[in-house]
Amino acid sequence: MNSLHRCFTIVAASCAAILISSALFAGTPEASPSPVASGSDEALPVLPQANTSVPGVEFYRIKIEGTGPGRPMELDLYLPAGRHDAKSLPCVFIAPAGTGQHGAVFEDGDRVEHFPYVKAGFAVMAYDLSGPLADPHKDSYTYGDMMGPVARFMEADGGLINGRTAIDYVLKRVPEVDPAQLYACGHSSAATVALNLARGDARIKACCAYAPQVDVEKWWSNAPKMDKFVPGYKDFPAKKSPLRHVADFNCPVYLFHADDDSQIPMADMQAFVAAMQAAGKKITFDRVATGDHYQSMIDHGIAGGIKFMESVGAKPLPPVVKDTASH
Repeated sequence: MNSLHRCFTIVAASCAAILISSALFAGTPEASPSPVASGSDEALPVLPQANTSVPGVEFYRIKIEGTGPGRPMELDLYLPAGRHDAKSLPCVFIAPAGTGQHGAVFEDGDRVEHFPYVKAGFAVMAYDLSGPLADPHKDSYTYGDMMGPVARFMEADGGLINGRTAIDYVLKRVPEVDPAQLYACGHSSAATVALNLARGDARIKACCAYAPQVDVEKWWSNAPKMDKFVPGYKDFPAKKSPLRHVADFNCPVYLFHADDDSQIPMADMQAFVAAMQAAGKKITFDRVATGDHYQSMIDHGIAGGIKFMESVGAKPLPPVVKDTASH
């Protein structure tokens, strides 16, 4: 499957996530848009009222207004249900997958990746990536379709500005989250974003990357042609390629991959692990035999990532779920 397209593997868990998402978004209130300039605290709206229609989950949809790189954008915050003391929750930051050269917003099927963290006791901040395609479900795209989204994605530094905005919001508006327990996670292209956020923002304490593309220069193979439409494009892959920047990693990394992954070569994972180890960086490489690119992450990767985060200091607090026994 082309790396520009989303992976639409149909599994029972995904169907369940879609049903849960429908409940979450039914009447979910949003924070009032802020008219002030981007970058100020006033541009970060207060939390709206929580949607509690899913047992064990408090859900908030937040709209960040403003102009300039990374704005506007939306955030989806999930908190484990129950009262939490200040600075008591670890938080996972996660971007939408299935992109690579442009941005994206979350779709219902993506949320199957979010709920396991909440169920385990993590807050989750899911953040959009600037530069989504107008129609993400087309079979092919023209350069005219791509140039605007690619330019906006590059202006947002490949999602780094989006990720930093998400962190800023949590630290300003979500007192339950512990600033010492912030983690970047993601799958496929979102794993590449997570790696770049981890190396680019010292507030991230560890990273879980499930089947990332670590050699972005190989991924962006059409660079010479796109550069005619988006100046600077041909130089951007090198800036966003984790394999080129292992020296910048100062936090532990969990790397997960399936041997039968049909999209990301095992050789790329091994090259990244070897480079990290040679540079004296902390990396844990977890691999499974089967499950391909997506299902392996659902079945094994996220659970491994949660254990890894706990091993490096995360202290999750499972949600308090009210008794819903039939009466």
